[in-house]
Amino acid sequence: MKKIKVLEFSNQWSMGGGEHTFQLFIKHLDKEKFDVTAAGWNGGPRLDKIKDMYGLPTFVEPDKTKMIAWMKTQNFDIVHFLRMGVTESILIDTFTEAGIPILIEHNAFGLFDPTADRTKIHRHVMCSKSTAQIYSQRAAVFYEESKISQVYCPVDRELFESYDFSKRDWNAPIFGKYGRKDATKWHPITFHMLPIIKKEVPEAKFYTMGLPDEYRPLLKENDVEDMIVEFPSNTDDKDMLDFLNKITIFTHANVYGESFGCCIAESMASGLPVTTHTGGDSAQFELITHDHNGLVANIGTNGPGQPIPMTKENIHAYAMNVVKLLKNPELKKTMGERGRERSFDWFAGATVTKKLEETFLEEYNKMNVKKNPNLKFMSEIIK
Repeated sequence: MKKIKVLEFSNQWSMGGGEHTFQLFIKHLDKEKFDVTAAGWNGGPRLDKIKDMYGLPTFVEPDKTKMIAWMKTQNFDIVHFLRMGVTESILIDTFTEAGIPILIEHNAFGLFDPTADRTKIHRHVMCSKSTAQIYSQRAAVFYEESKISQVYCPVDRELFESYDFSKRDWNAPIFGKYGRKDATKWHPITFHMLPIIKKEVPEAKFYTMGLPDEYRPLLKENDVEDMIVEFPSNTDDKDMLDFLNKITIFTHANVYGESFGCCIAESMASGLPVTTHTGGDSAQFELITHDHNGLVANIGTNGPGQPIPMTKENIHAYAMNVVKLLKNPELKKTMGERGRERSFDWFAGATVTKKLEETFLEEYNKMNVKKNPNLKFMSEIIK
């Protein structure tokens, strides 16, 4: 059987959740069916891992003309590309001028692009039910349900199962968060709640990985510098797993909410309960069900793309959720076990990648049937 040639494209291959998602899709795509290449305008640690760990071809070229020339030599059938969904003609123009017949976007934030969504993009992959719903509202009368695929971001189940989390000390009053050094990924509520937690649980410690410099003055202002244990941010999976094993609660808070929340899904996979909040892009409380696999503070009254409000009441509500778990080790453990089960059921890399493969195959079959209407059973041929 002829392999389908797929180009996985990201503007850059940094340590962001979107790039990690693409790395894991690439890892799990069936190489018997798909001939996979990764490319971008810029490289980065994720692209290096794809080349070194999976032995797949990669290409980096910031010049549009040279990128198009290279694409023309590859005869790709499908390009699966990461973008925010905003009007961004350079990507669409590059793929169409290169003659790639099928364009499938991975829409990170559920935004609607009237210049391309209706006529040039064949399928929109949304990373959560929440994001798919937001996109439908933004597209309004132009919404086409048949062009939507909802595919959760993958978690590397094999990686988490290979690590021994059984010796985690649930009695330890340690909570924490890791993420990119991007201030919007760390809501200021995270740092304003620390004095409340310190008063309720004086021995509590807050472990961080990727703490943004913008928030360091708050630590001094709130007299909580003694609570902080900081770990360096890097690309090593072992360091991330070690970090998660040291804490007993993952305390998520994001200025704009989450369209998915890779750090939440990974924390769940490690067996941690998660505290989070409502509001914003809202996938964070699609992943976390209050009183099941974590606690959700009802603080967000805003809509998609809007910052989560911060009031004294909101800070206190979030802080007391953390305190509740810190004081109840058995509850932490029980919620963590539920979260781990959900993470593997909903987000396991092999499982969610099959849904992406189905999207690829559907569009590939449509293209071939359109070229030759006599191929009525193409879907039976390409499986």
